Amino acid sequence: FLLYLSMAEDKSRKGEIDSPIRDMIDEINIDPKLSTTSSCSGRIVVYQKLENIRKTNCNWLLVLHEPINLEQLQDSLRNVTTGGIVFAKFEPFILHCQCADMETARCLLICGLNSGFRESGIVVGKNDRFTVAIRSSQIMEVPLTNNSGKVIVPDEYLDQLVSLLNQRMQVTAERRDKFLTEFRNRFRSSKEQLEYSVQ
Repeated sequence: FLLYLSMAEDKSRKGEIDSPIRDMIDEINIDPKLSTTSSCSGRIVVYQKLENIRKTNCNWLLVLHEPINLEQLQDSLRNVTTGGIVFAKFEPFILHCQCADMETARCLLICGLNSGFRESGIVVGKNDRFTVAIRSSQIMEVPLTNNSGKVIVPDEYLDQLVSLLNQRMQVTAERRDKFLTEFRNRFRSSKEQLEYSVQ
């Protein structure tokens, strides 16, 4: 089970694990009954949606896995070209993890639910493969320009938007930390928990 999953390719656009959760992912994957398949630590994105609405046909102007400031947001809007509306979007932490059996999946799901990730669930696939999705409904997306690329909101709005985006980033970080604590309590022995606490 674990050998097969460890050979799987990361499916994210970035192609690697986000730095804020790299240690967490490594710790989860130590368990022989668990293997993460995709993840995002939580991110703030500014992108231009081009005429073709497919996700792959977007002009990514800014991607951050940390808080944003007003200058960064304004700078991203200076790189706008014509032909599509620019959006600012917050995407919360998400984790997909395959589990060896239903009991393991159930325990991991409880970790997510207890940490505030209320949209989490279990998907049962072919050959009794159990995938747990840890997620929440924190997504926020707002338009910033018209279709010709002209900014349609004042600086005061952008400043308030920065605060809202950063608030959501803070909440997702706190939930991530709580999830890791829940995970250690349910999946690690007392000795292992002590070893991690002194690292």
